[in-house]
Amino acid sequence: VVIVGAGPAGLLAAKALAENGFDVAVLERKKNLSEIVRACGQSLLPPNEYFFGDIFHFNEKDLRFCFPLSGLSFPYTGHVKKLSTWHMFSPSMKKMQFGYSPPQGAPIALSYDKETMLRCLIEDLPRDRVEFFPETEFTDMQVGPGMILVQAGSRQFVSTCLIAADGANSRVVHQLGYNNNRRHIATLHVRSFFLKGFHAPYPDSIITAVAFIEEKPVYLFLLPRPDGDEWNFILLTLEPSVDLGHAYQIITRDERYAAWFRGAEQTRQFAAVEYIYSPVQRPFRNNVLIVGDAGACQELECLGAMITGWKGGLALAAALKEQHLGILPRAIALYEDWW
Repeated sequence: VVIVGAGPAGLLAAKALAENGFDVAVLERKKNLSEIVRACGQSLLPPNEYFFGDIFHFNEKDLRFCFPLSGLSFPYTGHVKKLSTWHMFSPSMKKMQFGYSPPQGAPIALSYDKETMLRCLIEDLPRDRVEFFPETEFTDMQVGPGMILVQAGSRQFVSTCLIAADGANSRVVHQLGYNNNRRHIATLHVRSFFLKGFHAPYPDSIITAVAFIEEKPVYLFLLPRPDGDEWNFILLTLEPSVDLGHAYQIITRDERYAAWFRGAEQTRQFAAVEYIYSPVQRPFRNNVLIVGDAGACQELECLGAMITGWKGGLALAAALKEQHLGILPRAIALYEDWW
């Protein structure tokens, strides 16, 4: 099986297939498989409710993320910070609070380090079954009887099946013709800044607000990093004319928020542009299975990507076993119904 994309969905699909004895090639356009180059909230929510048909928790003793209903767990050796409240501010600074302060019961979110998580997932894979191809970007595919020829730059791969785990702007999904029947809803523009010295009005909390730049709405999303005093500050807008770098300068000097940002220093910066489509309804075509963000309306929470990747990988492993045994196929239909 060839998997396009080495994010949480692709890596957990690889784990499911490899642990069931299948050989997997993972194609990833980045050079460093665990490096984050795209804006991400790096939070897991909600840990206090069912999400995508499962619940999850961080096993602090054994350092593992666990999904009991899916039978999934994997190691995570990085820091985790429990976030107990979410404070939402209107433009006039009226506030609505979710969660409890002081904390009661389960937190509403966990802050984690995504680069550490990806490294842990990669190290957890059976390396005799999974081969990685960094700096290998999917460009084309040809489907033939019982095989798929995948073109990725100058490389060619021949596989029985393919998994599309290449994110919200999936090239595989586009190549298969799904986008011909999907409705374009909006285009989301994102900038993310890691900040040191941010003066949080509420510690261990998510803070969100809405600002207007030339009467156009911009969404502010702030949450603490899992270790130290850094915060992740994310700006999002559906307005293509809004310069989010300029918006950062205006918002951090706005009298409503200026005290939060006074003296804060940027340590890293990320960006993303995401085309939001109506979701793919049936995520299997021509022996290609879709997982994670590739067929969703927009980017799922990382939990959603993890669960769809794991379930999709198991479904494809079962489908290949069905084919080998010559029995009535049902695994893919069950995955599609769940999807």
